[in-house]
Amino acid sequence: MYTKKYKIAVIIPVYNAEKYIKKCIKSFQKQTFQNFKLVLVNDGSKDKSGKICDDMAKKDERIYVIHQENKGAVEARKTGVLSQEAQKADYIFLSDADDVVESDALEKLYNTAVKYDADCVCANMRKYWKGIKVNSKYKSPCFNIKAPKVYNNRDITSIGGFRDEECLSWRVRQAAAAGSGFDPGAALLWNL
Repeated sequence: MYTKKYKIAVIIPVYNAEKYIKKCIKSFQKQTFQNFKLVLVNDGSKDKSGKICDDMAKKDERIYVIHQENKGAVEARKTGVLSQEAQKADYIFLSDADDVVESDALEKLYNTAVKYDADCVCANMRKYWKGIKVNSKYKSPCFNIKAPKVYNNRDITSIGGFRDEECLSWRVRQAAAAGSGFDPGAALLWNL
């Protein structure tokens, strides 16, 4: 059992992401919400991704880097979620190495989670191509509802729940495929 030290642990699997990982990391460094740990899992990258992560970690104590042999994104995410650093947080936020988040994203997600005592908070995403917003016909399932929905532990349990030994991102994808309202492509904040 770990003493909680951070409010949020941000988990990012990194594989051959040298073209965009720096921009991703910088978007988290610019957050208005500062009580977080950024856990980067270098999943056997063959490019300079691991070095970029290490260099940025030397300059920011909020960044923690794990290096492992390539096991795939799901296992890398699982490594991050189960890491000692992530276990010191109240919530986890799952991101990809090519994501860029709005500067107040963590603050809004955290405040919503606390306000509603929510076990999971999800937010929509915007798609950009070369800096231009791309309109998409795709609408995240968790936003295809008439009114805002707060998922609590009972809701999560009713769709099969999450077991400690299972990979969280796999369960989220499974829940989304079942039409439960979770979207693996949306921003998610999970209570640990």
